[in-house]
Amino acid sequence: MSWYLIGALILLPVAIVIAVLQRRKESAQSQADLLDERLNQEMLDALAQMQPPLESESPPVIVENAKGGIRLTETQLVALSSAYGNPIYAEGRYSPGPDHYEFYSPRTIDSLVKRGFLQADDLGGYIITEAGQVAMRRGYGY
Repeated sequence: MSWYLIGALILLPVAIVIAVLQRRKESAQSQADLLDERLNQEMLDALAQMQPPLESESPPVIVENAKGGIRLTETQLVALSSAYGNPIYAEGRYSPGPDHYEFYSPRTIDSLVKRGFLQADDLGGYIITEAGQVAMRRGYGY
């Protein structure tokens, strides 16, 4: 037998195996793409059926200074950041007992409430409002 014929007899089955494996890979990829499209469509449908938030759709009102910018002190920024996840409290107005509550000066709290950045909750604490979140982001430069 010729060396060319032996080479062709070896390369032909290898080429067939490679072609079959490539076709299986493409088939598996197309099935994965179809599954991804189906899941994405289900997520979009679920999002479309969700109810809008109960709060008004209007943008939050931000109180700005004469130069047109929001001016918050470092303590006010820290207080807003603390109020983002948990309520914060004014010193001397609330005595919870456990030490895991954060307290700030009543002047700081009153200033943020007056500007609409904090809102009193039912338990004597203060939580951040949408306007407070915007002011906090602007204060940190976002």
